[in-house]
Amino acid sequence: ANQEIVATQSRRDELSDVARTLLLLARWVHCTGQKQKEDVLNIYSRVRELQPKWEKGFFFLAKYCDDLLVDARRRQEESQESTLNKDGSSGKRRQGGATGKASTTDDKHWCDYLPDVILYYAKGLHKGHRHLFKAL
Repeated sequence: ANQEIVATQSRRDELSDVARTLLLLARWVHCTGQKQKEDVLNIYSRVRELQPKWEKGFFFLAKYCDDLLVDARRRQEESQESTLNKDGSSGKRRQGGATGKASTTDDKHWCDYLPDVILYYAKGLHKGHRHLFKAL
């Protein structure tokens, strides 16, 4: 019975180490831009699977989604401004559509990121209060 307890604790420690390593990897990839958005989100989801009660996983996922929102908003506003400057009127923009990255089919409107950002920050705060002021 004692060996089972030790084995269970060892397994938990191993999962925790893997989750920490994956979180470091996700944060590094996020900061350096080494991977596509889906790859980074997959790494964060793996961290959440390994440590579902860990606030850090949710907080840094929320921070990543927040950065996606800010970046999408900036690109979409720049694209809209450049389209207005080229066309001279908003009528042509509606017919021709926006140009650049903001108009690609895989790029969501920046507002679509907002529910995920709020949800992940809230889940992180539900798990702990260590990142309370950063989340607000």
